[in-house]
Amino acid sequence: MVQTNSLTPYNSIMILGPTASGKTAISLQVAKKLNGEIISADSMQFYKGLDIGTAKATKEEQNTIKHHCIDMLDWNDTYNVANFRIDVEQICKDLSKKGKTPVIVGGSGFYVKTLLDPEFQDIDLDYTKEKEKLSDLLEKKYSDHQLYEMLQEKDAQLASSIHSNNKKRVLNYLIKLILQEKEKKSVYHSQFTLKPCIIVLCPERSVLYERINTRVDQMMQEGLLQEAKMVYDTVTNPHAQCLGAIGYKEFFPYFKQEKSLEECIDTLKQKTRNYAKRQITWLKHQVSGAVWYDPMKEQNLADIIVRLYQKTN
Repeated sequence: MVQTNSLTPYNSIMILGPTASGKTAISLQVAKKLNGEIISADSMQFYKGLDIGTAKATKEEQNTIKHHCIDMLDWNDTYNVANFRIDVEQICKDLSKKGKTPVIVGGSGFYVKTLLDPEFQDIDLDYTKEKEKLSDLLEKKYSDHQLYEMLQEKDAQLASSIHSNNKKRVLNYLIKLILQEKEKKSVYHSQFTLKPCIIVLCPERSVLYERINTRVDQMMQEGLLQEAKMVYDTVTNPHAQCLGAIGYKEFFPYFKQEKSLEECIDTLKQKTRNYAKRQITWLKHQVSGAVWYDPMKEQNLADIIVRLYQKTN
């Protein structure tokens, strides 16, 4: 998906940075100047109702500039990077046809890395549901002897390694071979060659930490505690992906009467600062070719980014 030839014009912008670095505000300005639409690469913003804790763009901001990959999942839903990559490619392709600029904004490293990975086709997709359907179909349609014969036809050496009466292993091997054949026939081909102008926003560490502390206080005023309580009361799966977000589970000890509200707020601020530090380290080591800016020191940063983007266009 990623085009590395520097002579190729940019066809998208990627605005990255640690939490509280000002990505949302700058991305809105850039998208407006370039007739663009925003694609969120924040894995927690995919979920409906997780608004305050994920610092999601407001409804007014979303009405001003169209956003994608926001509010598309329920709290107990799962969504993987392969799904994300395929969805983003289709969105970029559609925007390109309309003459619009994709502005990809995010802080979730794994999802960003997936978009920048030219070897995406090597990612193993989740075949759990297909395995279940195929298993039911084979067991209903064929006898044990017929299943073993099918396995012999597909891989005689593998079939000889197990007893014909070991139905469970015969079925597992047969399903695996069938799905491997299917995957080879349907190798994923990128629908859109991404040539992003990559921007990283990163204030000075002390300034960033102060912004994080202030933002948590502001979130509390906006109703973060009530949002966290909804998550606490509603999410039934303890392994639900949405619980991975910093900003919700930190309040669970308060709801359980194990800690005071002040302790939970302090924990949230500390964890968010630690997360921002890890994000900066990840960006430095995992994202090449990016242009870094301190948004606190640059005037008219949106104009600077637009000019940089337009250099090759």
